[in-house]
Amino acid sequence: MKNRTLRHPFLSNTRSSRNREARTGEHCPLTGWWAPGGDEAEALFVAEGSIMPSRLGHSTSWSLVSGGLASGQLASASAGGAQ
Repeated sequence: MKNRTLRHPFLSNTRSSRNREARTGEHCPLTGWWAPGGDEAEALFVAEGSIMPSRLGHSTSWSLVSGGLASGQLASASAGGAQ
């Protein structure tokens, strides 16, 4: 029998590094917190499929700080944040 490892979706490292970076104007590859140029203090929450924003009116590279929410988890995270 094949060994299987269950991973928590927030801690999964199975996603490629390509999915952890995006540029202004590209579609967001993963839902989560994205930081411009790795500056975690300036991180924004961006949903998968959304267009990555500019920063201070300029194009920038964004790095995924934390994320990987599934679409069902996104609704519950949004509802929890509104309280």
